[in-house]
Amino acid sequence: MEPHVYERQFAVGDGNALHIPAGTSVLCFDLDFPHSALITKLIVRQNGGSDVGYQVNLFNRQVCDIYPGAGSSSAPSAAVSEELAKVIPTQNVAAGEVCEVFNPDGYTFKNKDAAGTHSVPIKKIYLQIGVDSVAEDTVWEVAIACKNRI
Repeated sequence: MEPHVYERQFAVGDGNALHIPAGTSVLCFDLDFPHSALITKLIVRQNGGSDVGYQVNLFNRQVCDIYPGAGSSSAPSAAVSEELAKVIPTQNVAAGEVCEVFNPDGYTFKNKDAAGTHSVPIKKIYLQIGVDSVAEDTVWEVAIACKNRI
């Protein structure tokens, strides 16, 4: 039996693009996502503002301040370092390039937020985008695909 494949897109066309305000260097977004999966695809693409170099991280728990602040249900866990919460290796991307991560076997992901339980899991994944200093807002599109754990 083939595993179920799930993909979530955050794009300009559907009004879910991610925005990074001018003067900001690192932002973290909590994205609705299954609580446990094998991440098979991550695409991050700048779609607005002057092209900038950037870094991308995916985390399995909230280790960074969520933007905008109202999206965060709790403070970041100070007890766990970002390195321990990474789902994929940090992606360093040149200005004008698209971040493309494909892994048919998948990167193991399970939300590890302390507030989650087996019966009531937290259905979030945390995407961090760090940009080279810019003087204008930037707009980002993201696609994350996974297959369920079998």
